[in-house]
Amino acid sequence: MKFKILLFTVFSTLSLTLGNPTSTEPPFYVS
Repeated sequence: MKFKILLFTVFSTLSLTLGNPTSTEPPFYVS
């Protein structure tokens, strides 16, 4: 669980850095 949250945080940071608001939620977080 903590590992998934960590990945979500990393992907969110990368999404914000790339300036792509449509990719704020990675597929693994939804599934």
